[in-house]
Amino acid sequence: MKATITGILFTVVLSLQSNFIKLSPDDEQQKTEFTYNVNGNAGDKTLVITDLFSDLNIEGTSGSEIKIEAIGYEGLPEKAKGLKPLGGGGEENTGIGLSFNPNGSNISLSGVYRAADDAKYIIYIPKNMKLRIEDQGWRGGDINIKGLTNEVEAKTQVGDLSFEDVTGPIVAHTLSSDLKIDFNSLNQTSPSSITSTSGDLEITLPASVKGTF
Repeated sequence: MKATITGILFTVVLSLQSNFIKLSPDDEQQKTEFTYNVNGNAGDKTLVITDLFSDLNIEGTSGSEIKIEAIGYEGLPEKAKGLKPLGGGGEENTGIGLSFNPNGSNISLSGVYRAADDAKYIIYIPKNMKLRIEDQGWRGGDINIKGLTNEVEAKTQVGDLSFEDVTGPIVAHTLSSDLKIDFNSLNQTSPSSITSTSGDLEITLPASVKGTF
């Protein structure tokens, strides 16, 4: 049983409903993917996501690979076939509407043009990799993060932000959307900061966790 903080009230929760994208049989058939093998220790790397305004699922795995599945990505319009896709997020180099660029300890991922905004993405990363999601502005979709064991920083304005089965440290902020975090333990090597300006805030911790809130 776990203690939950909702606003400033302490209550008890018995179960949590996952917010993760659920795929229909049609989605499974139509999804496309991009993969990248992470060199070296994934715990020393940070995936930085910017300018990607679609709904996102991000899930930690025990492997060393980053895999991105796109659902509902329609690709380039017919008149653009054969051209190099460029946009505000950089050059499209994944085949699924995204720009993917490893650079030292950072791996950047961004949406290139509107077709990416209309799709949904499921992103699998090594669970010990760090994650930073830049403020997605007023166009951002919902973001669901699951199973990560390293630092996560994420900010949204209108899309709901949820975490499941994480350890932190977590730095998370929403402006007008809901923020929900389910810790399976709490790494306190550095502080966590969890705030929302006007959205609902729910934090679930194991009863054994000691800390100052």
